[in-house]
Amino acid sequence: MFASLLGSGHFPSLAMEEDKDGIGWMISVPIAACLLTQREVYVDSRLVPADYAGQSCWEFSFEIAVVSLDESYESFTTQDHSIAKNYIPDEVRPMVMVIVNRACSLLLNEQAPERVYFVTKGRNVPEKGLQKYWILMSTLEACGYEEIEHGTDPAGRTFWVMDRMGS
Repeated sequence: MFASLLGSGHFPSLAMEEDKDGIGWMISVPIAACLLTQREVYVDSRLVPADYAGQSCWEFSFEIAVVSLDESYESFTTQDHSIAKNYIPDEVRPMVMVIVNRACSLLLNEQAPERVYFVTKGRNVPEKGLQKYWILMSTLEACGYEEIEHGTDPAGRTFWVMDRMGS
């Protein structure tokens, strides 16, 4: 049983830090804790160097991390909605994409990459599942990026490439 770590009416503060691999940037926000075990749930948003079609870019991604503070459970991360929903209290779910979008804005405004790439987790994502990516694209546009390409990658996932306007 997981309970919210988000205070009512209080948006969590976001702090950017170097990615754990030291090659990019991340924002990790605690959103829930298990009432029976020493596990906490985080929304992790990352901006890491990537390669798209032979050109360097930065990939934005987000995932849910379930961390066992006392190591009695195996810690893991997931981008799979059907797995993540088991660890996110109902009252917190609407906040996840709000956190992701604010983290994306902070990462983009602080790091100002020229090109950003992002991709769906799965293949053939239904329209309802794409809604969070449309919202994410709006966030990138609000940060001064414009879509230059979208399509399907070799794994069958939908992707978008966006460039900073004026670059």
